[in-house]
Amino acid sequence: KHETIPQRYQSLLQMSGDDGAILVSSRYGEKIITINGILTGTSEANLEANIDSFKELFSRENKNLDISWNSSTRRYVATCTKHSFDRDYFHLLFVPWTAEFVVPNGVGEDTTITALVDAETFGSGYWSKSVTFAGTAEPKPVITIKPGTSVTGFAALSITGYNNTRMIIPVDDSIVANDTWVVDCKNKTITKNGNAVTK
Repeated sequence: KHETIPQRYQSLLQMSGDDGAILVSSRYGEKIITINGILTGTSEANLEANIDSFKELFSRENKNLDISWNSSTRRYVATCTKHSFDRDYFHLLFVPWTAEFVVPNGVGEDTTITALVDAETFGSGYWSKSVTFAGTAEPKPVITIKPGTSVTGFAALSITGYNNTRMIIPVDDSIVANDTWVVDCKNKTITKNGNAVTK
């Protein structure tokens, strides 16, 4: 049961002296996925060993939950929030089970990363580049910035997102050629030459 979309939260601005409201922003919340199945064993002891192994799998956090979909595979990064085994007295070689998973980012993703390369050399003054991504959900890309020349007098790098959200990356007055800045929008991290940028 993964087809249902997560709840969509909307921020509305009420109209003064008029009917209705203005949509300010909209975002998806977390997604809940329920899975049912039957676990089997070759003997009662083997079934109970398999139940213990299943419990260990369910205890892992932020793991890939891959589901066949539309002749492909859809991946959800999920954590099991609860699971149960319907173990009646006659369940010696099989047991029905149910598990509920939460997907914090609310959407599925591809099992492979689509690379969109758009290279350009930094010049003087302002530098601006717009990039279009594929996919039905708003992207959370990994952006790699590797300037080909050094530039001085820089205060910050600014990245503007799909809904005019802006990310400001502080720069110590200069950008050095071949420095590699990696902005991971999904994990909310920024690195420079492999080192975390914390300020």
